[in-house]
Amino acid sequence: MQLKRKLFLLALGLVVVTLTASLIFIKQKASSNATSSETILPVANGQTVTTLDYSDLNIKNFR
Repeated sequence: MQLKRKLFLLALGLVVVTLTASLIFIKQKASSNATSSETILPVANGQTVTTLDYSDLNIKNFR
């Protein structure tokens, strides 16, 4: 009885780990496929500020 329970918990753990790894992989792949254009603006002290233009992603405004 105890062996069956241990095997069940082991199998369930493997399923959870596999699903979690798959979701992380899918999310990383989706984020790497996102496109945005960059505009780099000069700053007085020599640093640069990067702004991202997401207008081509069709983000809806919920205001």
